[in-house]
Amino acid sequence: MILSVAAVAACAPARPGDPFSRPDVRSTNLRIDVRNLNREDVVLYAMSATGKHRLGVVAPEHHGVFSFGWERPAELRVRVEILAGRGYTTNGVNVAPGDRVEVVVPENARRSYLIRP
Repeated sequence: MILSVAAVAACAPARPGDPFSRPDVRSTNLRIDVRNLNREDVVLYAMSATGKHRLGVVAPEHHGVFSFGWERPAELRVRVEILAGRGYTTNGVNVAPGDRVEVVVPENARRSYLIRP
């Protein structure tokens, strides 16, 4: 009896919700690779229709890799904020759990973009 209840619960569909929510057993991570070609530190934020998640800082002319729980397909944008200046938001890309995307921050950070490699 207990085994059948557990089996039914495991087959239940995933709940729609905030893609930044803590992952559960069915969720996988979204990976974001960052190439900072700029001469300034950049702070990055993952953004969806439901909120914003701070990824971290990438030093000038360095690479960074960030990974976090992403529960359902949704559009992702990345906010790039220059520590010594303005912030810019990339184009949007539809991503699903388990996907990998890349953010490129060129010397002119206004031209930052998000791609699927």
